[in-house]
Amino acid sequence: MSLYSNILENPPAYKEPTNEVWEPAILILADTTIYAESTDSAPLYRLSRAVATLTASTKEVEFERVEHTVEAKFDEPVVKPRSRHIYTLKYMTKVPGGLGARVDGWESPNVFIQSVSRRTMGHLGVKRSRFRPQKGLKVLPIDVSGKDSSFGSLPSFDKYAKPLFQIQPKDDGANVWTDGDGKALAVEDRGEGQDKLIITASLHRETVDALVALWCGRIWQCSDENADPLEEGLDGVRRKFRLAKEIQATSKTMRGFGV
Repeated sequence: MSLYSNILENPPAYKEPTNEVWEPAILILADTTIYAESTDSAPLYRLSRAVATLTASTKEVEFERVEHTVEAKFDEPVVKPRSRHIYTLKYMTKVPGGLGARVDGWESPNVFIQSVSRRTMGHLGVKRSRFRPQKGLKVLPIDVSGKDSSFGSLPSFDKYAKPLFQIQPKDDGANVWTDGDGKALAVEDRGEGQDKLIITASLHRETVDALVALWCGRIWQCSDENADPLEEGLDGVRRKFRLAKEIQATSKTMRGFGV
């Protein structure tokens, strides 16, 4: 049974948030919307930008949870969707004002989610190993104030916190998400050009919210890292405009000589 079908068949109290515990499901990212893989295809989350095509030039993306409440209409229960902004996704590769300094990923996260709601697990970031960057990624609480950052402007990991999630790459290319104790929770999958998150355990909604938001942040990072590099950047664009003007001026001059 899909998540949305479960809401229809087991409606919650009127006006109350639904589906506090989620059963295993397959979630699909389609442009800016996340659905459960089912025939009804009700939106579960929405993004303000399509993260699968973004680069680091974008600074943040809003992540909304679509809550479904039940209202009585003509004596029949009707499910009403409502979007609630719960996280802001952020992806940083360079230190703001740091003269090109790179964000390392082990003292400060490249990917993190900043909570904008009291009904979340808080601010979380993905920490990579300093010496094995693609192995054993961990998700830890972060301080977004920047007070403990060497640059004074970057979020920093809670040094004493236990990992809330761990991300383990497998030989087949899949990434398995576990809790801090190593219990499997979900698997990232990209097949047939679709990004999927296969949730394999029953989880509280706040946990799913954080898991899905962080997954979207990783898709954003992957999109940026695999994007074709801009050959010249803004300076190159300016040079091309100048070159075009010079060519145009030269053409006029040549025409003046009858060439």
